[in-house]
Amino acid sequence: MAYLPIRWTAPEYSHRDKSADWFWAVGIISISLAGAAIIFNNVLLAIFILLGAFTLSLYAYREPFEIEYELNEKGVVAGNTLYTYSSLESFWVETRQTEPRLHIKSKRPLVPHITILLDGINPNVVDEYLTRYVKEEEYVEPISHRLLEYLGF
Repeated sequence: MAYLPIRWTAPEYSHRDKSADWFWAVGIISISLAGAAIIFNNVLLAIFILLGAFTLSLYAYREPFEIEYELNEKGVVAGNTLYTYSSLESFWVETRQTEPRLHIKSKRPLVPHITILLDGINPNVVDEYLTRYVKEEEYVEPISHRLLEYLGF
């Protein structure tokens, strides 16, 4: 039996505007760490820290792209990427956050966890649809993810 696909558009991640103080803090911390690396004669680490901080700042400044998502008979489509149901281990629709999210646990070693914002779509519809194809298993977001969100990432 074929089910109609479910489609929606949502930002690729939850974006919060960063203040100038946030960027100053990143700059001061990264310059301090790079200075410490130079003191310990590790210039390569200092360069890596500065490049990482610069890249982080660029990424934090930009607005997230709008991505089209789709649930269909083959799997979960995120933009141009298809995650087939056979490559997915489980899912969980989290509604306790201010923004409902779909957490997917993948069997792929390089992309083990996928988080999709359910912006403008009923989370119960997504839950009901995915239950037909994939096992539902409660997902607890790692402490590192919650810490990074708290810090503004």
